[in-house]
Amino acid sequence: MVNCSKCGSELSEDTQYCPICGEQQFPDEPEEVPELPMKWYRFVIHFQLFAAALFSAANALNFFSGRVFGITNRDGLKAVYRVYPELQPIAVITGILYILAGLFALYVRKQLAEYRKDAPMLYIISLGVSILPYLVFTIGESVVTGSSLGDIPGYAAVVIVLVMLYANHLYFSKRKHLFVN
Repeated sequence: MVNCSKCGSELSEDTQYCPICGEQQFPDEPEEVPELPMKWYRFVIHFQLFAAALFSAANALNFFSGRVFGITNRDGLKAVYRVYPELQPIAVITGILYILAGLFALYVRKQLAEYRKDAPMLYIISLGVSILPYLVFTIGESVVTGSSLGDIPGYAAVVIVLVMLYANHLYFSKRKHLFVN
Protein backbone atom coordinates (compact mmCIF):
# COMPACT_ATOMS: atom_id res chain seq x y z
CA MET A 1 0.00 0.00 0.00
CA VAL A 2 1.08 3.56 -0.74
CA ASN A 3 -0.28 6.94 0.19
CA CYS A 4 -1.58 9.64 -2.12
CA SER A 5 1.02 12.31 -2.79
CA LYS A 6 -1.59 15.06 -2.33
CA CYS A 7 -4.10 14.05 0.36
CA GLY A 8 -2.36 11.10 2.04
CA SER A 9 -5.17 8.58 1.46
CA GLU A 10 -4.14 4.94 1.42
CA LEU A 11 -4.02 3.53 -2.14
CA SER A 12 -3.16 0.24 -3.77
CA GLU A 13 0.14 0.25 -5.63
CA ASP A 14 -1.41 0.13 -9.11
CA THR A 15 -3.81 3.05 -8.58
CA GLN A 16 -3.16 5.77 -11.13
CA TYR A 17 -5.48 8.44 -9.67
CA CYS A 18 -6.54 8.96 -6.07
CA PRO A 19 -10.29 8.16 -5.67
CA ILE A 20 -10.54 10.84 -2.96
CA CYS A 21 -8.88 13.90 -4.53
CA GLY A 22 -8.21 12.82 -8.13
CA GLU A 23 -4.44 13.46 -7.94
CA GLN A 24 -2.41 11.45 -10.47
CA GLN A 25 -0.05 9.01 -8.78
CA PHE A 26 3.34 8.05 -10.19
CA PRO A 27 3.14 10.11 -13.40
CA ASP A 28 5.28 8.69 -16.22
CA GLU A 29 5.72 12.07 -17.84
CA PRO A 30 4.53 15.39 -16.57
CA GLU A 31 1.34 16.23 -18.46
CA GLU A 32 -0.15 19.65 -18.83
CA VAL A 33 -3.78 18.96 -18.00
CA PRO A 34 -5.95 21.96 -17.25
CA GLU A 35 -7.53 21.98 -13.81
CA LEU A 36 -11.27 21.62 -14.35
CA PRO A 37 -13.97 22.19 -11.76
CA MET A 38 -15.49 19.01 -10.35
CA LYS A 39 -18.61 20.42 -8.63
CA TRP A 40 -21.00 18.61 -10.96
CA TYR A 41 -19.13 15.34 -10.45
CA ARG A 42 -19.40 15.72 -6.67
CA PHE A 43 -23.12 16.54 -6.96
CA VAL A 44 -23.65 13.42 -9.09
CA ILE A 45 -21.87 11.02 -6.73
CA HIS A 46 -23.02 12.57 -3.45
CA PHE A 47 -26.66 13.35 -4.30
CA GLN A 48 -28.03 12.73 -7.78
CA LEU A 49 -27.38 8.99 -8.07
CA PHE A 50 -28.67 8.33 -4.53
CA ALA A 51 -31.78 10.40 -5.32
CA ALA A 52 -32.24 8.45 -8.58
CA ALA A 53 -32.14 5.17 -6.65
CA LEU A 54 -34.73 6.44 -4.13
CA PHE A 55 -36.94 7.82 -6.91
CA SER A 56 -36.76 4.47 -8.70
CA ALA A 57 -37.72 2.60 -5.52
CA ALA A 58 -40.70 4.92 -4.95
CA ASN A 59 -41.84 4.47 -8.55
CA ALA A 60 -41.53 0.69 -8.24
CA LEU A 61 -43.79 0.79 -5.17
CA ASN A 62 -46.32 2.91 -7.09
CA PHE A 63 -46.43 0.34 -9.88
CA PHE A 64 -46.61 -2.68 -7.56
CA SER A 65 -49.37 -1.10 -5.43
CA GLY A 66 -51.51 0.30 -8.25
CA ARG A 67 -51.06 3.92 -7.17
CA VAL A 68 -49.78 4.64 -10.65
CA PHE A 69 -53.41 4.33 -11.75
CA GLY A 70 -54.55 6.73 -9.03
CA ILE A 71 -56.01 3.88 -7.01
CA THR A 72 -55.37 3.49 -3.30
CA ASN A 73 -57.36 0.34 -2.46
CA ARG A 74 -57.21 -3.29 -3.56
CA ASP A 75 -60.79 -3.43 -4.84
CA GLY A 76 -60.20 -0.55 -7.22
CA LEU A 77 -57.01 -2.15 -8.50
CA LYS A 78 -58.79 -5.47 -9.04
CA ALA A 79 -61.47 -3.63 -11.03
CA VAL A 80 -58.85 -2.03 -13.30
CA TYR A 81 -57.19 -5.40 -13.87
CA ARG A 82 -60.58 -7.03 -14.61
CA VAL A 83 -61.19 -4.51 -17.39
CA TYR A 84 -57.56 -4.45 -18.60
CA PRO A 85 -55.88 -7.70 -17.46
CA GLU A 86 -52.84 -7.02 -19.65
CA LEU A 87 -52.00 -3.96 -17.51
CA GLN A 88 -51.00 -6.08 -14.52
CA PRO A 89 -47.92 -7.72 -16.11
CA ILE A 90 -46.99 -4.37 -17.67
CA ALA A 91 -47.16 -2.69 -14.24
CA VAL A 92 -45.11 -5.48 -12.63
CA ILE A 93 -42.48 -5.40 -15.38
CA THR A 94 -42.29 -1.61 -15.06
CA GLY A 95 -41.85 -1.91 -11.28
CA ILE A 96 -39.04 -4.42 -11.78
CA LEU A 97 -37.38 -2.15 -14.34
CA TYR A 98 -37.50 0.73 -11.84
CA ILE A 99 -35.83 -1.46 -9.20
CA LEU A 100 -33.11 -2.46 -11.67
CA ALA A 101 -32.60 1.18 -12.71
CA GLY A 102 -32.17 2.16 -9.03
CA LEU A 103 -29.66 -0.62 -8.41
CA PHE A 104 -27.77 0.38 -11.54
CA ALA A 105 -27.62 4.00 -10.33
CA LEU A 106 -25.99 2.81 -7.08
CA TYR A 107 -23.50 0.67 -9.03
CA VAL A 108 -22.62 3.60 -11.29
CA ARG A 109 -22.17 5.83 -8.25
CA LYS A 110 -19.58 3.41 -6.85
CA GLN A 111 -17.74 3.27 -10.18
CA LEU A 112 -17.64 7.06 -10.49
CA ALA A 113 -16.48 7.50 -6.90
CA GLU A 114 -13.56 5.16 -7.58
CA TYR A 115 -12.65 6.96 -10.83
CA ARG A 116 -13.12 3.75 -12.84
CA LYS A 117 -12.25 4.03 -16.51
CA ASP A 118 -15.73 3.23 -17.87
CA ALA A 119 -17.64 5.10 -15.12
CA PRO A 120 -18.53 8.20 -17.19
CA MET A 121 -20.01 6.01 -19.94
CA LEU A 122 -21.90 3.98 -17.34
CA TYR A 123 -23.31 7.22 -15.94
CA ILE A 124 -24.52 8.29 -19.38
CA ILE A 125 -26.06 4.84 -19.89
CA SER A 126 -27.76 5.13 -16.48
CA LEU A 127 -29.44 8.34 -17.62
CA GLY A 128 -30.87 6.50 -20.62
CA VAL A 129 -31.87 3.52 -18.46
CA SER A 130 -33.74 5.89 -16.13
CA ILE A 131 -36.38 6.63 -18.79
CA LEU A 132 -36.76 3.03 -19.98
CA PRO A 133 -39.42 2.01 -17.40
CA TYR A 134 -41.51 5.09 -18.25
CA LEU A 135 -41.33 4.29 -21.97
CA VAL A 136 -42.21 0.61 -21.43
CA PHE A 137 -45.26 1.49 -19.34
CA THR A 138 -46.42 4.34 -21.57
CA ILE A 139 -46.25 2.25 -24.72
CA GLY A 140 -47.78 -0.81 -23.00
CA GLU A 141 -50.63 1.19 -21.47
CA SER A 142 -51.35 2.89 -24.79
CA VAL A 143 -51.48 -0.43 -26.64
CA VAL A 144 -53.70 -2.09 -24.01
CA THR A 145 -56.15 0.75 -23.36
CA GLY A 146 -56.04 2.54 -26.71
CA SER A 147 -55.28 5.79 -24.89
CA SER A 148 -52.97 8.49 -26.15
CA LEU A 149 -49.26 7.86 -25.89
CA GLY A 150 -47.91 9.52 -22.73
CA ASP A 151 -48.49 12.95 -21.30
CA ILE A 152 -46.80 16.37 -21.29
CA PRO A 153 -44.82 15.81 -18.04
CA GLY A 154 -43.60 12.48 -19.40
CA TYR A 155 -42.49 14.04 -22.67
CA ALA A 156 -40.75 16.80 -20.73
CA ALA A 157 -38.89 14.19 -18.64
CA VAL A 158 -37.69 12.44 -21.80
CA VAL A 159 -36.46 15.75 -23.27
CA ILE A 160 -34.67 16.62 -20.01
CA VAL A 161 -32.93 13.24 -19.97
CA LEU A 162 -31.82 13.70 -23.59
CA VAL A 163 -30.37 17.13 -22.76
CA MET A 164 -28.66 15.62 -19.70
CA LEU A 165 -27.17 12.85 -21.84
CA TYR A 166 -25.57 15.40 -24.15
CA ALA A 167 -24.42 17.76 -21.38
CA ASN A 168 -22.87 14.94 -19.35
CA HIS A 169 -21.17 13.52 -22.41
CA LEU A 170 -19.47 16.90 -22.90
CA TYR A 171 -18.66 17.29 -19.19
CA PHE A 172 -17.07 13.86 -18.76
CA SER A 173 -15.29 13.95 -22.14
CA LYS A 174 -13.25 16.87 -20.83
CA ARG A 175 -12.40 14.90 -17.67
CA LYS A 176 -11.75 11.43 -19.10
CA HIS A 177 -8.10 11.65 -18.08
CA LEU A 178 -9.23 11.38 -14.43
CA PHE A 179 -11.04 8.07 -14.92
CA VAL A 180 -8.26 5.53 -15.39
CA ASN A 181 -8.45 3.14 -12.40
